[in-house]
Amino acid sequence: MHSLPANLKPKMDSMGQFEENLKKLPKAEEVILMRLFDEKDQLLSLIPNVAGKNAALRVFCTIAGDKGWIDSDSAKEGLKLFGEYVGKAQSHPGRHKKLELLMNLKPGQNLRVEILGSTHKNLLQNISDRKASAEESEACRKSQWSLGTANLHHRWGTQLFWNPSECDDGKRILR
Repeated sequence: MHSLPANLKPKMDSMGQFEENLKKLPKAEEVILMRLFDEKDQLLSLIPNVAGKNAALRVFCTIAGDKGWIDSDSAKEGLKLFGEYVGKAQSHPGRHKKLELLMNLKPGQNLRVEILGSTHKNLLQNISDRKASAEESEACRKSQWSLGTANLHHRWGTQLFWNPSECDDGKRILR
């Protein structure tokens, strides 16, 4: 069974504890976005690393770990971390779709996780806020990278890291 390290375990009384739980989680500064797929490889959800989505991204990164997937045990850990938001998701179906993915994951089912990252910290947020450096902007322009059209080849459960400084003539080098 997947288990969080002791320092990341949420308090048992998770009501009102989401912010406290979040403080214990690692940052996700090098993650641009996370894609979640079902077992038929259908894209279920995107979680971009931008304001308003960053907290969910951090929880999902934590429960996926290095495995490249989220199973029902990991989903239970994630629900504990989300604390009071689980009740809100149950009271308002459709409002917290990422939480619903975790709530509906049954034993034996997995969500495949694909992480797109960059060596530039907070790249997507910087672009969104129009605070990207000239180097970040140029790397994105050269690579013709975008959320909807990135042509990335991946293997099951592999984290993809794009280093914009290694781009040459629009080619992406993933490591």
